[in-house]
Amino acid sequence: MSGLDDTYQRSSWSLDLDEDRWASAGGLADHPVVGELLGGSDAVGELFAAEHDVDSPAVAAAVPVMVLEADSSQHSAVYDALTGKNLVIEGPPGTGKSPTITNIIAAAMASGKRVLFVADKQTALQVVKDRLDKVGLGDFCLEIHSGKARKRDVLDAIEKRLQRRPQAETFGLETRRQELASMKAGLTRYATILNTPFGAERRTIQELLWADRRRRRVETEAARRIDALKLDGAERLADVDLDRLKSLLTRFERAAVPVLAAAASPHLHPWFGVSRSDLPATDTELAQRAVSDLHHHLSDLQARAANFLGCIGLEADTSLTNLSETCRLVGDISMPISYPQAWYIALQDGPTRDDVAH
Repeated sequence: MSGLDDTYQRSSWSLDLDEDRWASAGGLADHPVVGELLGGSDAVGELFAAEHDVDSPAVAAAVPVMVLEADSSQHSAVYDALTGKNLVIEGPPGTGKSPTITNIIAAAMASGKRVLFVADKQTALQVVKDRLDKVGLGDFCLEIHSGKARKRDVLDAIEKRLQRRPQAETFGLETRRQELASMKAGLTRYATILNTPFGAERRTIQELLWADRRRRRVETEAARRIDALKLDGAERLADVDLDRLKSLLTRFERAAVPVLAAAASPHLHPWFGVSRSDLPATDTELAQRAVSDLHHHLSDLQARAANFLGCIGLEADTSLTNLSETCRLVGDISMPISYPQAWYIALQDGPTRDDVAH
């Protein structure tokens, strides 16, 4: 006991260091926790604790209550402590060490465990004690040693706790607990869906939604038209597929400029309705040659039609539409050509039968 002050030597709980009291456990020096504290450990593992899924049933079962707000890392520290892990919680002032310790003590108490909390400075003890007081757990704390503690104060504190009686459960508390559990489950499902990887690129729904909002900072008519588009199989598109589609749309946009310039509306363009866009170069050359031959034959047809119409003294339009009608009318002519030409000329003035006879 050398090196300990007289106050500590007079404390009854200092007898816990008596080797005889640890004989059944194999001796104090051989206790695994003491061995790790004094000599280190050969255990292989990560130096930094991992964050757990704090909404999982396993964590909820091990940590039945959290009396103070905690983020996922602090919640994970409480879970590790209650499942028997030895850990060190470190960080600069204001990072939540005291609230985490308070939650560990409260959760351990809810699990029926006793906690010994020691600190190098009285201030650290008082900070945690004040937090436990605020959440209604102060009466479960007992100061068993300090330089200013008096035996009478300890006895009074014990008597106060012995006289404490549990309060009856508030009416409807269990119903509210079930409602809270249902709400937490719904929020957990929502968060899980938002963070689930989706599509070929494995982006989360949250990332996709925020990417969409970033592109809508300025709402335009084009953005509203895009809302009406449906892209089948979008979830199977990777970035390389999207880049290919963008390139294809750019080429289509450039090709559409002369088409729209040549016709007031796309359906009025001569090539409107062509369904094959995958013609190889050889077929394209054949098509161009066929069009050239067609143009030559049409020009020859128009020249022959003009010559024919001139022979019969008829002036008419030689376009394809009018030529079809002219051919039909010529086929209906049943008068022989041998009649005198003057008679045909006279018909232009609408003569009567008697005039033609004379």
